[in-house]
Amino acid sequence: MDSERIGLLGGAAADRPVLVALVFAFGLSALAVAGVWETPGAEATLRASAQLLTAFALLPFAPMALCALLPRGRIAAGAVLALVGAAGVAVYVFAPRFAPLLPSPPDPRLAGCAFFLALTLAASGTLARVYLKGAAIGAAASILGVAGAIGLAAPRLGGEGEIALLAGLALAFAGLVAAGVAADYAAAFARGASSRAAAGLALGRALPLIVYGAGLAALATGLAAHNAGGLSRAWASAAAVGLVTASGAFLAAGGLSLSRGGEQLAVEENRRRQAQRRAWRPLRQALPVRSAYAVAAVAGIVLVAVAFEMRSPPALRDGAFAALAALAAMVSFLSIRCGLFVLATLAAAIVLGRWGADLIGFARPDPLGEAAAAAFAAGLFGQLALAWRDARSPRRNARETMETAMTEAAGRFALALLFGAGAFYAAGATGALGQATSVALYALLLALIGFVLTPPLFVALSGLGGRERF
Repeated sequence: MDSERIGLLGGAAADRPVLVALVFAFGLSALAVAGVWETPGAEATLRASAQLLTAFALLPFAPMALCALLPRGRIAAGAVLALVGAAGVAVYVFAPRFAPLLPSPPDPRLAGCAFFLALTLAASGTLARVYLKGAAIGAAASILGVAGAIGLAAPRLGGEGEIALLAGLALAFAGLVAAGVAADYAAAFARGASSRAAAGLALGRALPLIVYGAGLAALATGLAAHNAGGLSRAWASAAAVGLVTASGAFLAAGGLSLSRGGEQLAVEENRRRQAQRRAWRPLRQALPVRSAYAVAAVAGIVLVAVAFEMRSPPALRDGAFAALAALAAMVSFLSIRCGLFVLATLAAAIVLGRWGADLIGFARPDPLGEAAAAAFAAGLFGQLALAWRDARSPRRNARETMETAMTEAAGRFALALLFGAGAFYAAGATGALGQATSVALYALLLALIGFVLTPPLFVALSGLGGRERF
């Protein structure tokens, strides 16, 4: 494994982690200060940015950092979480007495969501523990990246609400990429690579996702804009998302290269993989290629019927976004099949998500918020497609390819989804983004619809290609 080429960027992050961290820290800090002071109402923007960064530190970073530092014993970990919960209750009870001394009143809902996320990650056991260390490092770096992204994009965006939404989207993409870096590092280390080689390889695998995420942000912002400034906002969004995701990926890889790893990490990664393989094996046995064709055909018929019966059918920009997102996946991942998978899952998620929201009376966000949720869902589908592309082999049939891909991708998908939903919810901490909860829930809905359709689509598309045996 150490003989594999880790590339120029992977080598820089793995061999010079302190230098890379200093470059990012100074560059992002300077960009944040210089950019914010150029915006109209700089003091208000600076105050809102500080509140936004504080909210992101509480959710989703604090739960990940807490769970990464928890002791391995269940009793000890439960005791620590109980103490944290008691401290949170005490703060909620006594905070009103100190509210006049605080710059802004504390939001108990944000703290409650953070504690719920911590409980969820702690309950996942080995599944989350393998990834949390690297993902927490990337999340911390991404918050600094958000500060720089606000300075870069704020002069070109339309107010605090749009700034908060873009910050939430950028942090959600950064969590997706950081989860991928941590997962790929654990997989490479379990196969025998050193910490340096594993970190460099993990960063190299994250670069296509960084490019893909920046392209999705540009598409979402540009297609949702209704004025002549759409192109400028699209470029600002792409640059902001690329900056945040790159800072998280580079610093996560650098931090992991400094860790010693140890035999325990390899053991936990092998246990996680075995548990995931056992979980997906019944579906592999129950889903031959012809059954996958049938599921895909039925899903297509349902989509057509639902599209004609919806009270608010998808707009033209939704179809354009799905097609352009598929094209971006083809170019970023160098795979036509990845693009077809993203197109199928994203189109199905948008149609069924709109129909389901209308059916239960859920108020969808405005077009820009809806585009941000769809962009994040497309990023998650791209992560699944990348795992499927790497799992394909002439030695595996279509069902074995699906099992291998889901074994590798399910854990990072779950971690990235929780992180992204938390980031969108925390983006409403300043009050400027009143639809933060709607965006977070709509992103969860779209992602879960696509995830349910993923296994049969993997099998069907693998069988159509003819490379895997039936």
